[in-house]
Amino acid sequence: MIKQTLAQPESITTVLRLLEENEGLSRSAIALRVCEQFGLLDGKGKPQQAGCRKALRELEHAGQIVLPKPRWLPRMFSFKRLQEPVAAPTEVPAQVGDVRGLQLIAVETDTHKRIWNELMLQEHPRGAGDPWWERKYAP
Repeated sequence: MIKQTLAQPESITTVLRLLEENEGLSRSAIALRVCEQFGLLDGKGKPQQAGCRKALRELEHAGQIVLPKPRWLPRMFSFKRLQEPVAAPTEVPAQVGDVRGLQLIAVETDTHKRIWNELMLQEHPRGAGDPWWERKYAP
């Protein structure tokens, strides 16, 4: 919904105005202002900043807006990926109460890690991030 809302021509005009009026703010601060302007709140009434940041990055990638430069660059990992996207789910019930046979699967095998990476890259508002199995903890 966030992406569709911000992709409207009148919304892009509003975002451009917000960027101009708030020059010097970070991307996160801009995303917060955009959430407030468009009423992009989650079920608890909190701004949907992560989804908003992702939608803003996509608008920038499409050449419709120019965001401030990131203040920090994320640490890059070489993700083991699948050769193709994860297939779309089929036969998903319309009502949550109709879900049957749901299972949790531990991400331990190389295949499961690749599926996890693809799903995170495709679906998560912040992208894949730091893979938990590659984190280095202090002893």
